[in-house]
Amino acid sequence: MLRLSHGPRIPERRIASPRCHERIIREQSQQRLAAASGKLATGGGRTLRVSGQIDHFRLGCARTSQAVLPSPTPNEQDHAMDISIKEAADLLGKSQRTVRHMAQTGRIPARRIGSRWLIRQADAEAIKAGKDPMASFLDDEEADGPVSAASEAARPAAAPRPTFTISFDSSLEQSGDRSVHEITELRDLDTFAIASGLLAEVAYLRHDGPCDTMLLEHVEQSMCGILEVLADALQQHDPSSRVERFRQAQRQACSALTGLLHYNMVYAEP
Repeated sequence: MLRLSHGPRIPERRIASPRCHERIIREQSQQRLAAASGKLATGGGRTLRVSGQIDHFRLGCARTSQAVLPSPTPNEQDHAMDISIKEAADLLGKSQRTVRHMAQTGRIPARRIGSRWLIRQADAEAIKAGKDPMASFLDDEEADGPVSAASEAARPAAAPRPTFTISFDSSLEQSGDRSVHEITELRDLDTFAIASGLLAEVAYLRHDGPCDTMLLEHVEQSMCGILEVLADALQQHDPSSRVERFRQAQRQACSALTGLLHYNMVYAEP
């Protein structure tokens, strides 16, 4: 029996199936809407036109209850197979730092969302199998249109080998036991022999094969800055000014060392 004293209610019943449950919910919604329309139509001493809005709301509820989720697109399916840096490192048997550098330099196709790198599992499996996942990527890029000369020049054609292996023995033999305060020529400093050797290695790498010119340019600027500051320091007669120049040379050396380490970490084979 329906109890009408406390508003419209439906009799209690057992839900036999999901379809029956949806019908009960739809009946309850219709009863609530009917009660709300009666209150709104006479509320505040004025007549409100709410029947059209209620019908529109009912139609929207019916469409929502009968809506079917669309199937994922191929692009969404590909993104669903993305894995993190840690998962790719476990799959490839490499460190997370190595995989992250591979993603940053384009050695493995990856996309970045905020601070996270996502890699397609198929690309990681291709690298593990000894295949180059960039081959299909470059084919698609060529099919889309010609590549500009600027973008092609900024990207090396192949990963160059790290050649920054400088020996300090020759510089130590040249300097001997001479004190720094007794040195007046730039060529007599140990730093000059080391910096000259590094600059020669950079020049050889530029001439020998494909390389990342942006990283090498940073190293060259830092090494040349070291030599300029040291040459200026040797001309200073004030000890405090000379010490300040040597500190500037130390900062330039740290910058050059950072560039060399970054270059070797990016292009060295793990």
